[in-house]
Amino acid sequence: GVPDTALHDALRRTSPAGATGSRATPASATTTPAPAPASVTERLGNRLLALLVRHGSSASDLWKTFSDESFATVAQRELYTILRSRYAEEQKGVGSDQLPDRFRGYVERLEMFADQEFAELETQSIAEEIARCSTALRRSWITTALEQLAARLRDTERESRDVRASDEDLVSLERAFQSLTNELSSLRA
Repeated sequence: GVPDTALHDALRRTSPAGATGSRATPASATTTPAPAPASVTERLGNRLLALLVRHGSSASDLWKTFSDESFATVAQRELYTILRSRYAEEQKGVGSDQLPDRFRGYVERLEMFADQEFAELETQSIAEEIARCSTALRRSWITTALEQLAARLRDTERESRDVRASDEDLVSLERAFQSLTNELSSLRA
């Protein structure tokens, strides 16, 4: 199939303007900056969205349980929300021509990737790939969230020594950390 990095580069070029979730970088007058390397979470999100664009009817359980928070970019979260609502209403496929204009190029790239990458898979294999990909995406998001929470915990503990940060802040962060750790453990089981 097509390497995930090639998919990401193509998708990043056609993602809706202003919806990448990353910081804007000013373009140099003489050179165009290369797109930032995609995170694992962003690549997994694009892979899952490609599956859902072409094979969303195989994702009936996912539509009921999977939250958009696991996606790395605003564009991914918005597209997932649109797809989920369309499948809930119609229970059939959604093509790029049925989506807002700002998503057309992005969805066309997802459709091409899905046609190349998943053409040989049977219906059961598609459902398994959707489940595997959604679990990997969730695991990646949780891992990133845990890293961020650990950093916030260290900062808050440091502040608590210096300024007497609220114990409630520490307890809240520790609970969130424990909750995500438990969820990550259940995904690995």
